[in-house]
Amino acid sequence: MGVSDHIPAGSPAPMSSAEVAPADGLEGEIRLLLLEVLAARVESADADLLEAGIFDSMGLVQFILALENRYGLKITLDEIDADSIRSVTRIVELIQSRGGKDQAQPSSPEFHGRQIPDAAS
Repeated sequence: MGVSDHIPAGSPAPMSSAEVAPADGLEGEIRLLLLEVLAARVESADADLLEAGIFDSMGLVQFILALENRYGLKITLDEIDADSIRSVTRIVELIQSRGGKDQAQPSSPEFHGRQIPDAAS
């Protein structure tokens, strides 16, 4: 399915060094952002986030705010459709099409040197 965990909102996401795998570029950053903001561990970049129930109305707003802050974007809810947030791949395409800053080299402290928990753990 591609989404291994959806930890209830407000619960801390496990981030021990025993549970991590290397992040891979922008895709890895988005997967980490989903984990940090929505406590959702996504195994596959093509996993259907909507079908998995990752985004409720409040979670979607929180995630969009996190994207805006991280990549220097301004995204209104009117500009978002279901297809643009359906998967990590589509979110990466959205960021790239909007010209988000720091696309290849994460520079903010919350991403620098961070890794994504391995879904198999």
